[in-house]
Amino acid sequence: MGMFGLFEPNIAKMMRERDVDGLIRLLSCKDVDLGKKAAEALASLLIMKTSKPGTLNEVKEMLGRDAARFFSFSQEGDRVYVKRKDWGKSMPREVFISISQRAKDLGGNYDHGVFEIPLYKPPLAPTPAREHGKPIYLEKKEKAAEELGKFGDDLALEPLVEYANSSPLTAIRAISNIRSARANEALRMMLLKEYRSHLPGYVEAEASRSTWRCDPEMKSVYVLEEALIDHGDYEGCKEIIRVYYRLIEDKKYDAESVSYSWSRPSRDLIYRAIKSIIEKHEVRGDKELLMIILKSLGAFPADFSGLWYEHYFAWEIQDGSINGDLYGLSFVNILGKKLQLDLIKPAGWRGFLPITLEGFKEYLLSLDLEILGDEEVLNHMVTLITEYPNTLENNPIAAALQRVELDKKIPFLKKYLQTCEDEPAKDLHILKKKVGRGEYGRNVQSYLEQVIKSLRYWLSFWEDDNTKRKN
Repeated sequence: MGMFGLFEPNIAKMMRERDVDGLIRLLSCKDVDLGKKAAEALASLLIMKTSKPGTLNEVKEMLGRDAARFFSFSQEGDRVYVKRKDWGKSMPREVFISISQRAKDLGGNYDHGVFEIPLYKPPLAPTPAREHGKPIYLEKKEKAAEELGKFGDDLALEPLVEYANSSPLTAIRAISNIRSARANEALRMMLLKEYRSHLPGYVEAEASRSTWRCDPEMKSVYVLEEALIDHGDYEGCKEIIRVYYRLIEDKKYDAESVSYSWSRPSRDLIYRAIKSIIEKHEVRGDKELLMIILKSLGAFPADFSGLWYEHYFAWEIQDGSINGDLYGLSFVNILGKKLQLDLIKPAGWRGFLPITLEGFKEYLLSLDLEILGDEEVLNHMVTLITEYPNTLENNPIAAALQRVELDKKIPFLKKYLQTCEDEPAKDLHILKKKVGRGEYGRNVQSYLEQVIKSLRYWLSFWEDDNTKRKN
């Protein structure tokens, strides 16, 4: 006999009466089996298709946001007509099938490219129809979803994923509270779907990630990313890192369409995701992650093609584009790579601190020697060694390279040094011609001299060390 004795709650009756509040109370009871039965009942109520819409807006909510994206809605009398917005815009077959099934569940039919859905006329009895501006059944469903997430059991996953079609933010937040491997997998799948649906076009239109908090289409992306980063989900964070790194790379050399300041929120997100999985997972053998970290910091191949300053400097357009005006330099900043490394800040910096210098060093030192000795890795790492002090203690790149055999790392250092020594005159000539101001040329010369000096120091350091060991 359970804790309720002879008066154990009748779950089936509570379901028939849609007693959401009563079922929610049972989730926290001491009888584990009863709690699970209540959760199963809530999950069933969450996706039950018996509710009938009474207004055009309720039809929209119940068909889901995919319908709002591809269809327009109009009302004539007690009927709502749902028509395709743009026949030229491709709609995935599975999306159409899902919308069709939902329309059928609402008593609708499909004829000549139009869904016709009848509106429900409630009885004349004065029954409360709304709560907080929403129909009661929708309010109850949202509450059920939230509590199922807090209950934290995988049995709620499938209903919550389905519920995401009509109320994505509520469902996503509920799933993120479950914090299981299966829940993280569901969040990853939802994020991939959101990326495919929204991200490319949105990035073309908006430069600031901060606007996503208000944009209804992108808010789901934001909440999904935050959940996966918070959970330290390895595959989810890797996908976030890949997506935003590709966005940065796609715009890297297009100075007139995107500024360095635009890429800063994306870099910040990349490093938060990196920090999360570095802290919670073994990443010693993950070369892909290492290469993204190095390139996001501004690394480029030591055997690069083209001009040195184009790889070393970032362009920041402060107020649109220069519109062909070579002297409109009040709109343009040219930033050295030392500033591009500002996501790894020294202690005491006021802003957000994704990865500390010490944390970055620990990560590099934990990598498998096979990864550090990889030719592609070395070819990029040597272009970052000059961005840190000339001491092993304070230079994370040098500390990591210290573990690599001399005959593997020296050729890449020499290759980068030779390029820097051979091409400055050509770089400066073209740069002055492009921006029309001599001071920028002098800045390039100053950065270049620092890079050359640092490279010579490390070459001498390791060659001298090697000589001492032989003697």
